[in-house]
Amino acid sequence: MAQPIKSGFLIRISLITVSALLGPSANAQTRNDSKQPKSIRRETETDRSVGRRDKWAILIGVNNYTYFSSLKYCVADARLLESVLVQRCGFPKDNILVLADDQPKAQFKPEASNFHVQIRGWLMQPKENDTVLVFFSGHGFLDERGQCFLAPRGCSRANPMLTGFRAADLRELLLQCKAKRKLLILDCCHAGSGKGASNGNIGATFSDAEGLVTLASCSANQESYEWDAKQHGFFTYFLAEGLRGKADDNHDGIVDSGELHQYVQRTVRKRVQKELGKIQTPYRTAAGTGEFELARVGQSPQAGSPRQIVNSLHMKLQWIPSGDFVMGTP
Repeated sequence: MAQPIKSGFLIRISLITVSALLGPSANAQTRNDSKQPKSIRRETETDRSVGRRDKWAILIGVNNYTYFSSLKYCVADARLLESVLVQRCGFPKDNILVLADDQPKAQFKPEASNFHVQIRGWLMQPKENDTVLVFFSGHGFLDERGQCFLAPRGCSRANPMLTGFRAADLRELLLQCKAKRKLLILDCCHAGSGKGASNGNIGATFSDAEGLVTLASCSANQESYEWDAKQHGFFTYFLAEGLRGKADDNHDGIVDSGELHQYVQRTVRKRVQKELGKIQTPYRTAAGTGEFELARVGQSPQAGSPRQIVNSLHMKLQWIPSGDFVMGTP
């Protein structure tokens, strides 16, 4: 089980957006400006101690395909995200299902039968106040009728209903899942993979799914690139960096969903352009959900030094790493 990340407490009024990992969020519109005040429902020590909320994840990484071109770093991306979710986001390791090529047991290999059985079973476990995250890195494609599919490793275009996993089926399973806060992360339009479904095609399947936030590695008609120097995809590499703290734009000790999307969007776009001279722009959709806390950064870069934070009422508040409260302004 993951150890809880120590963090200070803050008295403030706040809020955020994307299928939450922690606590219920207030109603809010998607934030376009990272400098706007935000409202966040923080998970308290009492919440954690009585087990009122839990966090669940499904991480899928497929490198080795039978009928599609092989990919390099999808499995590494799934494992990287697994590590960050445990270390930074408070996910119990036992609550994370990994379907990947490197799994030793047959029931956890990324085969079509496991997609249907394992994903359905895993999504039946969360309760209403829990959080669910689903990550897929691999190939996606359209069939002759324009249906979007995620490709297990033995998937064949000749028989997608039998060998593939329909995006619409995943959407239905996520809607049936009792958890109110659900985050879907898609990285399935890889460069050099030939004709297939873009993240825009597949992401559109989930755009109106109530209570679901979708983060996609690239926009419509773009490709998602792998980074040989880091042995990860650009998208997942910066997703992990953001959750480790680099996305904490306002330095309040929390990475929220809006900050993460904005960080990944600007860093992936800039670095892919610099390294490859290509364009890759991650995007996000959200339906009927507010922004939420994703990760706790902990101490500020200047450990031990006091910090001030301005809340939505423009009040100056003091950050206390030890956990003691400061009432009012300094």
